[in-house]
Amino acid sequence: MKPQKIDFSGPCKQGLIWARVSKKEQKAGVSTHAQIKDTTAYCHAKPFKIIKTFDVAESSTRGKRPEFHEMLDLVKAQTVKTAIVVHCIDRLQRGFKECAEIEELLKEDRIEVHFYKEGLVLDKNSPSSDIMRWDFGILGAKMYVGALRDNVKRSMNYNWDRGIWQGRAPVGYVNIPKTADKKPFIEIDTEEGRDDKVRRLFKEYAKGTHSLKTLGKLVKEMNLCVRGSKVPMKKNQIYRTLRNPFYCGTMLINGKLIDHIYDHLIDRPLFEAVQDVLDGKSRAPFKAGYGNYPFMFRGLIKCATCGCVISPEPHTKKSGKHYLYLKCNKGKGPCSQPHVNEVNILNQLDIEIFDKIRIPESSLDKLKKNVRDYLKQRSELDESTKRSLNLRIIENKETKDRLLDLYLKQKISENTFNTKDAELDKEATELNDMLTKYQTIDSSVIQKAERVVEFAASIGNLMKSSQVDMKRALLGLLLVNPLLKGTSLCFDLQKPFDSLVKIGQKEKWCG
Repeated sequence: MKPQKIDFSGPCKQGLIWARVSKKEQKAGVSTHAQIKDTTAYCHAKPFKIIKTFDVAESSTRGKRPEFHEMLDLVKAQTVKTAIVVHCIDRLQRGFKECAEIEELLKEDRIEVHFYKEGLVLDKNSPSSDIMRWDFGILGAKMYVGALRDNVKRSMNYNWDRGIWQGRAPVGYVNIPKTADKKPFIEIDTEEGRDDKVRRLFKEYAKGTHSLKTLGKLVKEMNLCVRGSKVPMKKNQIYRTLRNPFYCGTMLINGKLIDHIYDHLIDRPLFEAVQDVLDGKSRAPFKAGYGNYPFMFRGLIKCATCGCVISPEPHTKKSGKHYLYLKCNKGKGPCSQPHVNEVNILNQLDIEIFDKIRIPESSLDKLKKNVRDYLKQRSELDESTKRSLNLRIIENKETKDRLLDLYLKQKISENTFNTKDAELDKEATELNDMLTKYQTIDSSVIQKAERVVEFAASIGNLMKSSQVDMKRALLGLLLVNPLLKGTSLCFDLQKPFDSLVKIGQKEKWCG
């Protein structure tokens, strides 16, 4: 049997109420309560039997509007005509994308749409003037949304140009209540030492001896959590933090770097050092290999032929003697790179690096003295530079005060004041950045420098006597972009080791 066709003709005797706000936060207010109160009274006056009241928080311009379509599905399931009663047009829709479905239901005489505020009723026989009123109501709502969006964008661009951050503060900073001039503001987050933990995160990764995985272990040890969370930061959060230039004074907005007005958590050289590591100079942490074989080159070397990682492979002869071979893992397909005995590469490094970095005791003492003398001279020069910078910072503040006096006395326009004030803020930021580069060189700094010289002088002995994990860390400090090409290792050296290996005679040390 064919299904019986339902006849929707005749007067409408039932209705549903649709009340909407755009955000869940707005439901705490009285908006939907007032809508429901007015539309319920309207239904009782008709009278309509109310089959359901929809009280929803749903954007009419974003997303797929699941509750709106749930309401339409309910209408389609009815066997009699149903009135959709809403407070006003923009509560039902703020765009034309829903019109097709509504118009189809109107054409089938399945619904009427009652707009309480506009006094407008749409049905199958509505004249073109009523349809036009509906269209103009939607157009007005759409223009209102567009105007709001434009105002928000204008406000955001204005604040960004002034160096004001908008949104949740990055980890290590905290949002604080708006100031008297209603500017959104943030400050360094000292709670639970969160600022020091973030600084340590950058300093550790800048060493080049960490991967994001080992850094994740450090984050767990420090219990570094995003404010409001009790869970330590995940690897993707750590990566975003290390990439965020906000910590050294700039915010990335739509692909553009803008100086912000807040205190810096780290200096720019440290941030740039971290970016260098992230961009390819990082060294994966040492991992044990197969069984009990430790591999000092694992993850450090790439194949010069295909670019894949060189992996260590252990071999044991019948005599019981163990050998380690370095081979391309051929992750990109067949590769002509031959296997190379690890001993051959170690011998090459001994000849090209460690045998050349040997400083006699007498020359070492002279070298340390030269370092001390240089640092003392540099300290005097730095102190002079710091005094000059501090004077410029004071002058900058005095100029800002005079500028404010001129503005308050209405001798300059607001536009001129804002422009000059932003220029002075930028200059103050640059001066403070420069000031942080000139640290006081005291006896402790000189002692550290001497220890660095001693370390450089003894690195060859350390390489021969240390455990494999220490050797691997030393290689990570020394080598830049090591590539296995044939039976040899191609590499560059980090500073200052690139200079140390070029000095062949001891008399050149203190020339």
